Amino acid sequence: MRTLVYGIGNSLRSDDGIGWFAVDVLEQKKFHADFYRNYQLAIEDVELITQYDQVYFIDAAVNLSSAYQLNEIVPTDKPCDFSTHSLNLESLLSLCSEYYKKMPKCYMLAIQAHNFSIGENISTTVIDNCIHALDAVFLNKA
Repeated sequence: MRTLVYGIGNSLRSDDGIGWFAVDVLEQKKFHADFYRNYQLAIEDVELITQYDQVYFIDAAVNLSSAYQLNEIVPTDKPCDFSTHSLNLESLLSLCSEYYKKMPKCYMLAIQAHNFSIGENISTTVIDNCIHALDAVFLNKA
């Protein structure tokens, strides 16, 4: 089964860099997957994700009820908005089906974050949240 782990974020916006950090950790642990990093979702990602059986997106989030959440992404039947700042995962998955006739299993691993100010340091609490999430979801150590 081909797997892609897609880290979303900005490493220059403190905790927003947690998606990229997570990809770095999984690469170092030699997790069997392909890895990709980007600042945000792009329409070009449709072609990328159709090449995989499953895709895990990892991104910073606010207002979670726990340190992290893993949710399966379900395609939407609503029209897709093509603004580069508002493309969501549900629309991206719908486009996979519509244009490529492929529907990979997709999941969002959201990591609770707090600080999105300019800076390269991720909060210790957010790193801990991320490591716990990666252990539970990918490395089966939780």
